[in-house]
This record gives sequence, structure tokens and C-alpha cells, in this order.
Amino acid sequence: MNYLVLTPDGVGSTYLQRALTLFLNSSNNEYFNTHELLNGLALDKNNNLYKSPQGYDQSLEEIVELLKSNRANIVSRLAEYHVEKRSRGIIGGPGKPPSPEIIERNSKEDYTFLYDACNNKFFDKFLYCTRNPFEYALSWSIRKFTGKLNVYSIVERLSVHRDSTTYDIDVDFMTNKLNQYQRYIYWVRDNFPDAQEVNYEDIHSNIDKVLAKITGSKFSMKDKWKITLQEHSVMLYKFSKMYNDFFKNYQIETFFDYSDRLIDYQKKLVAERKLVQGVPIKMTTLEEKKNRITNFSQCVDTYNEWAGKTNEFTSVSQNIIDEKISKEQKIYLLGE
Repeated sequence: MNYLVLTPDGVGSTYLQRALTLFLNSSNNEYFNTHELLNGLALDKNNNLYKSPQGYDQSLEEIVELLKSNRANIVSRLAEYHVEKRSRGIIGGPGKPPSPEIIERNSKEDYTFLYDACNNKFFDKFLYCTRNPFEYALSWSIRKFTGKLNVYSIVERLSVHRDSTTYDIDVDFMTNKLNQYQRYIYWVRDNFPDAQEVNYEDIHSNIDKVLAKITGSKFSMKDKWKITLQEHSVMLYKFSKMYNDFFKNYQIETFFDYSDRLIDYQKKLVAERKLVQGVPIKMTTLEEKKNRITNFSQCVDTYNEWAGKTNEFTSVSQNIIDEKISKEQKIYLLGE
């Protein structure tokens, strides 16, 4: 059984697909996580599909042929924003820019061809990630400052998100991301109407329960690793908070990064091309965003003005924000 995660990015899709791959391999099922389908894939000698970053050089026809030739169980991702970028002739990643011929080819591609192939390869295991659009837009606005989509270690998290860091959000950029999120929801409905919704709050409050529901498996991470994925995620975030004071007085390079059996197993999967990177660590809570964003009230007003023009997204109030902060505190600070 294969799994395809749909995303606009910034909604927990990387965490979900990596956690799902880790869960499945831990349960003695061999799975390869290809990450994004649209920016580079390759087959090994056994026709196992794995990530091979190539920007947007591969055509949709090549991608479909790779999917058809694959013999491995796979967990993959398809991001709506990559569809947009390819269609608009935008460069797909680091490295040399694509040729004018490739840019022109990408702008004329018919995605029905790819969507049909995905339906054949992944059947009914389509998962589409959702998140409160206000928090989604805030996260992307902070990413604009940091340049980091995800962090994968305590050291990396602390190097990006110090307690003293502040952000003055570009509300025009924020509005653009809100519009993109809305386009993503329409894209899912139009092309993957039977996809199963996976909400960001659920995967961060009880990832093990979410994975059990997705897979129908009774396998327990705690039985194998003596810790659940949820406990592991919370532990790493709390470790990073614990060492924040340490880093105020010492260079970050002087700290040896934390490791354990589950992290070492992720490194093994990366070496085997079954993971591109490990499972990311929670970067910032809503309370941290609120404390660090200097124009937070303006961001709330910008979102509410945008939401008021839609038919499906509700406004946010101070009470709603406080309730969300309280819920996250219970998860990440109190461990409840």
C-alpha cells in the first residue's frame, strides 16, 4: 500500500510523511519516502523509487514512468505550490537554472496525466494536510525571515529560533500566502475529492493516533522503541527550550547534538535512501509567534479582513488565540 500526502507546505506535511515512513519501517514494513514528486526522482538497481533532487528538469511523462516502474512501497508528497511554480516557469530549486526549452515545456504540461497516474499508484491512500490558515500564513511569514522550511535537530532549531529573535511581518506577503492556501483547498477538491483530511493540530497533539488511523495498524512505537513518536517529538522540543539559556552564553558549535536510538534509526533510513532527512522538530508555538512578531495585532486584522471575504474561513479572536496557546502549552510545556 502506497501513501500520497497533498500539501501547500507549512501544514505539517513533512512531519507527517517522515513520521509515517518511520512508523511503517519500524513495524517491519519496508517503505521509501520519496518526498516531493515534482522536483526529482530516481530508481535504484531494484527499482525502488527514491528522492534525487533535480529541480524541475524531469517532465511529467518521466515522473509517471518512474512511478509505473517503481517496485517499492512508497510514501510520497505532491505540493500544490510546485504545480504552480512549474506551470509559471519558475526555477525548482538550487543549482543551474533550467533551459528555456524546459521552462516552456513545464508551462504547457497537462497535470491530468499525472493525477491519473497517482490515482493508479496510490489508490485511496490520499492524505491532504490542513491547518488553520491564520497560523499557516504566520509560519510562512516567519520562514521568509529565516529561510528555513524545517529543522531537524536541537542545534538547528536553536540556531534559527532564539528567544530574542523578533519579526516584523510583511502583511502583503501574508495575504498572498492566505490566497495560496485557499487555492490549495480548491485544488484538492477538484483533483482528489476522496482524499482523507489530516489536520495539523491532530498530528502535533497525537501523531501515533493519527498514524494508527491512517494505516489501520495496531503496531506500537512504544513497544519497539520504549517511547511513542508523540513523546519523542515533545521531548526534543522541550530539550531545545531547556538549552536556550545555555546558548545565550556559549557558541552553538560547542554543544554536541542530542542523539538516541530513534534518531540513530532515522539516520540508518536516510543512509538506505528510505528517508531524505529525519523527522523534523517543532519549530515555534503560537505563543512564541505572538511574542516575537512585533506587529501581531496587524497580522490578526489582516487575516480577519481576508477571512471576511471568504465563505468558509472564520475570523480569529483573542479568546480563540488564547485557547490555542493554552492547548499547545499542555502539549509542549507540560507534556500532557
